[in-house]
Parts: sequence; C-alpha cells; structure tokens
Amino acid sequence: MASGVRTLSSLHNGQHNRTAPNDDLGHAPNQMSLHFLDLPVDILALILAPLLIQDGPIPLCPCGSTGSSDKDGNGDNGISINPVPILLIHPAIYAIATPLFYEGNEFVLDLRLKHGLHARSYLDEEAEEDALDRREGFKYDDVNIRRRREALALEGSLRRIRSLEIKILKLRGWIDARIVPLVRDMIVRGNLAELTVEIYSSGGHAAGGTRAQAARESSIFTRPPLAGVLSLLSDPYLRTARLWVSATAGGAWEPFRTATASADLVQIDWASIVKQLDPEGRQVAVLRDGGKANVAR
Repeated sequence: MASGVRTLSSLHNGQHNRTAPNDDLGHAPNQMSLHFLDLPVDILALILAPLLIQDGPIPLCPCGSTGSSDKDGNGDNGISINPVPILLIHPAIYAIATPLFYEGNEFVLDLRLKHGLHARSYLDEEAEEDALDRREGFKYDDVNIRRRREALALEGSLRRIRSLEIKILKLRGWIDARIVPLVRDMIVRGNLAELTVEIYSSGGHAAGGTRAQAARESSIFTRPPLAGVLSLLSDPYLRTARLWVSATAGGAWEPFRTATASADLVQIDWASIVKQLDPEGRQVAVLRDGGKANVAR
C-alpha cells in the first residue's frame, strides 16, 4: 500500500490521532453535548416552572401554614415546593427562577384566627426592634445580618410578589397600622399588580333602619381600617383589585353587592364606594401623580 495513504489503523495509532483527553472522571467528552445553561431562556423557564409554581397559594404567615385551625384536617402545610435549592444552582438560574417563583405563584396573607395572632405579634415585634435600632443609631445594609427570616420582614421578597390575597375575619385597628402600610409598599415600590381582599365578618345590620343608623353604618368606609383597605384597592398601579365580604353582611354593604358570589362570600363593587366618597377622584389623582418612586400617602 502506498506510504501516503493512511489506513484506519494509522489513524488510531499514528501521529495523526488527536483524540481529546478524557475528563476528570475518565469519560471521553461528547463533541455534540449541550450545556444546560446554553439553552434559551424561554426553554429554561419552561423546565423550571413546574419546580417553582404550585397550584395552591403560598402563605405569608410566619407559621408557614394555610390551615384555619391548629389541627388542620387536610394536612396542608401551605407550600409544596422548595425554591431555595433551585435558586442556588447558578446566578443565571437565579435570574430566571426568581421572577418565576414570585410572579407565577399567588401568595396569601391570612389574618384570621391563629394566623392573625401570628402576623400581628411578629410585625409588632419587628416594629419594636426597628424603633430600638433607630434610637441607638444602628444601620443595617444587609437584611441577612438581622434575625429576619420570615417573609413578612423581607421587603425585597415582598416587593417581588405579583399576586396577593388577604383574608380578614374582623376589621381591627392593627390591620390599618401594620398591614395597610406593608401592602402599600408592595404596590408602590414593588411589583404587586393583583390584590384580592376577603372580609369574613358579618358586621352590619339588615337594611331598612333609620336614616341616622344608615349614616352611621356608611361611615365605616371612611374610618380605619376599611378606609385604608379601600385606598389600597383604588391604587392606580394595581391591574386587578377585588373585594369580597361575607354573604351575610348587610347594612352599608348592601347597595354595593354584585351578582358574583360564592358559598360564603359576595363580591363588592368597591369602585362605586370610592366614587361615592371621592366623586372628583382627587385621591386617585394624588396616587397617580406621586409615582412609584414615592409614597404619596
């Protein structure tokens, strides 16, 4: 055979054999392999979505549960996914997974029964610590330095949430002092675009009372905490805002009930309430002109 012709054997054994070295595990590299991070962002999002988005809402209560009692019959612990291992895989994965988790899931802040006690005591404690830090001149640039693990104290996490549902049993003053400012910050400085408020108390009396009684009942819309709740719902930066009250609620709610109802709740035309209280829309104009960079209220 002519010396200039290379045989199959010479290709394997001769100097022309330039086989790539094996990797650290002794495996020959696959020239056609594709790195996971080389996939397009939309493909990566499709792969990660089932691992980061769950069917039910994610609770913001410090106890981490959506159960309505201490002995929840269905064993629901509130969250069925753990996003932390996925977020820590790689900075590129973190950049894709973070908006998937916070914008793809619905979050719920249940203020009824034990959850209301948990949220109130935790927020009161954090407010006391903040006040003490301000008096002593402490400044913290990193929230990780502080003992703040619950979502209710992590402003960066709260501001990324897109959809929030608030469940209220009774309208208490602490809701106006603690919850309204918290949610307002999520709207003005964050990404909150969908807000649903459910009020389960059956306050109010049946229609047909005296004029003085009707005026007294309608004043609940101008008093805290309901006035603060209505101001949240009317924020122009919200894309969707819904208000539901107990189906047995009467009195001042009666003229604003809609045909939309569930077993326990009826939807309220909150926009008509705001229009009745503020016919010229001055409050909404102030909110709109304030901009998302400033809290105008």
